[in-house]
Amino acid sequence: MVRRRTGRHLGAALVLVAGLLLVAALLTPWYANYSTFSYGPSESHFNLNTMYYLGPSWLSGTVQFSCNYSPCPAGTSYSSSSTSGPGVVAEVTFVQVAASCAFAIIAGVLGVARRRNWNRTLYVNLLAVTALCLGVAATAFYSLAFQLGYGGPWGSFWGSSTGHVGTGPLTTNTWGPFIGWYLAVLAVAVLLAGSVMLGRTRRDLADPVADPTDVACPR
Repeated sequence: MVRRRTGRHLGAALVLVAGLLLVAALLTPWYANYSTFSYGPSESHFNLNTMYYLGPSWLSGTVQFSCNYSPCPAGTSYSSSSTSGPGVVAEVTFVQVAASCAFAIIAGVLGVARRRNWNRTLYVNLLAVTALCLGVAATAFYSLAFQLGYGGPWGSFWGSSTGHVGTGPLTTNTWGPFIGWYLAVLAVAVLLAGSVMLGRTRRDLADPVADPTDVACPR
């Protein structure tokens, strides 16, 4: 009984940790494009790195730039940077991740509470599984959208290309997922582990007084 209760609390703690990882994923870029412009073997090389965050396509700051020349482009939105495809993907994924984050945190907080009853145990399990499904859907949708060509100018989730644009410099582009996507994948793995541990204590549902703290005092 003690082992079962410990496993239940550990599972809930993992779900809570996964929720916090999803919070971090919402605050970090999910995609990156690295561009290098070369004007010749002995000429200058300029770098422009573009980071893409989740959020509404019209929200300024969801597209950020860093470079080694001046003036460096200022942060902008998907709409104003002519990347409407990735903007839609970012919006849909943002909603999925935010919902998964909320469900995971609620499930984790309720799960680590000392007192448990039949309704709360069922509620925690359902919230954890819902958070897991949304997390899987978010990371899978984001990557598949790029693989299917809905990711705008890249046409694949990972890749690189090198070539001249007209008479311009030799341009090398490298693109792929970034910190936010990897954090979300890690959160999904932690959510899976926590949900499995919570699921193993489902026998508590058939025995509402399995936890000594929930036993009513005799009259």
